[in-house]
Amino acid sequence: NDQNIVIIYNSCNINTEQTAPLTRKRAVALGRLCAEKGYERMITAWQYVYKKHPDWRLDIYGRGEFADKLNNLISSLQLTNVVSITPPVQDIESVFMDSSINLLAAHQDGLGMVILEAMAYGLPTVAFDCENGPKEAIENGINGFCVENGNIQQYSKEICKLIEDNNLRVLLGKNSKIISENKFAQEGIMQQWHNLFIELTA
Repeated sequence: NDQNIVIIYNSCNINTEQTAPLTRKRAVALGRLCAEKGYERMITAWQYVYKKHPDWRLDIYGRGEFADKLNNLISSLQLTNVVSITPPVQDIESVFMDSSINLLAAHQDGLGMVILEAMAYGLPTVAFDCENGPKEAIENGINGFCVENGNIQQYSKEICKLIEDNNLRVLLGKNSKIISENKFAQEGIMQQWHNLFIELTA
């Protein structure tokens, strides 16, 4: 019975005054290098971004069984100067503070912490509208772009839109932070759990 279902989101435990300046010519992606995360789509899209904006770079932080395959793809698309894969780092604050766009490319995903963390630092996100996940956090055109799943041309176009329009990038980044604080802050999520338990025991 759908009436008995309550959805309570993960909370974001990052509560920071810090907001990324969004001036660095760099997009970032964090996560495990595996099939479902769709990094090959992100890298393929970047070849179109590179043609228009060769001064921007994409840095991927992660490790996993797809690392070699992805590095080979980067080489074959001649993107080794602008796309890198680096092992994960502990200090995600410096990663997000030094980036201007957050990217996701999953084929299917839950609502991952990476998108919530990026939002907390005020980064706009571009993702594919895969089942579940991204659309729970991304309000299309408000704090990022949720692109038709698999549409690599559209994905690269939305990245270029954020690169080319500084005011839009800053606005969407600002909205990301506001939505993060209003929808995913730990205090608010804990209150939802509290209310649920009160209701259930009434």
